[in-house]
Amino acid sequence: MTAARRASRLLRWYPRAWRSRYGEEFAELLIADICERPRSRTRTADVVRGGIVARLAAAGLCGCTLEASAQVRTSLTSLGCCVAIFVAFGTAMWSQLTIGWQWSEPDAAATTVAMVMMSAAILVFLVLTLAAAVPVLWSAGSRLARGRHPGLLGPAALVVACALIMFAAAGTVVMTIAFVAARQAARTARLGTARAR
Repeated sequence: MTAARRASRLLRWYPRAWRSRYGEEFAELLIADICERPRSRTRTADVVRGGIVARLAAAGLCGCTLEASAQVRTSLTSLGCCVAIFVAFGTAMWSQLTIGWQWSEPDAAATTVAMVMMSAAILVFLVLTLAAAVPVLWSAGSRLARGRHPGLLGPAALVVACALIMFAAAGTVVMTIAFVAARQAARTARLGTARAR
């Protein structure tokens, strides 16, 4: 592999805006360093670290202060990521608890009430996600259909994929609620039959 190709591969660690501003000079420095020291783990580690820091700084998570418009965008992105992580962990905990109901029902009524409240909260989050995604999808879809902003194609595909995952999760939530309700109804019917004897 040539030094120029290795330098361009290392340069990909940096965000596109950084590469367009500093890429040529940095590539020349990397090529000279690669010619001087063909194998250097410290150089590779340093470039990788610098690229990650540059990407985090571009996202507003470390380093310099961003412009006002970029601060709003990165703040909303960070908030969205945090909410998605919170919902994912909450849904995972909820699913583990509902799976546990298959083997032993909760003894306390408070546990049942808590599970119903968690199920309702998850459904509310799914509805809010849908309510937030529909206008974004509509706007991106209309712009893509008109041929404007071809750079929206990748993010739009990502949003559609995430929406499909959310729909699958919603289906799982609804099926689990139906399973729990059917199990509770069967238990009530068994208790009624046992008392009638």
